[in-house]
Amino acid sequence: MKKIFFVLSGILFFCPLCFCQEPQASTSEVAAASVETKVFTGKVSLIDFEERTKDFPARVDAVDAGGQRLVFVVAKKIPIQAKDGKAILLRKIHKNDKITIEYTKEHKNKLVQSITVVE
Repeated sequence: MKKIFFVLSGILFFCPLCFCQEPQASTSEVAAASVETKVFTGKVSLIDFEERTKDFPARVDAVDAGGQRLVFVVAKKIPIQAKDGKAILLRKIHKNDKITIEYTKEHKNKLVQSITVVE
């Protein structure tokens, strides 16, 4: 009789604990929620191919109309469009070209998601 009492007491004690846990958000949901895409429009002041790494072959410096200078890290395969909407290479963009950059911020880097030449 005592054994049955202890087993039932144990079950009654641990059953409510199963229902107390909150559902956990998956890491991909958390990562997706924390990444925000921003847009920057300005003129190219520098495209640097010298500071290369395996995954990030170039750096783009751009200045907006207010004089704010931002430095962007360019990944290997991003969409780059010319004024006419055709795909171009990063090497076809020159100093003082007006561009729109969509980017995300990861740690201290601004990672380019796409570049569009405006003028």
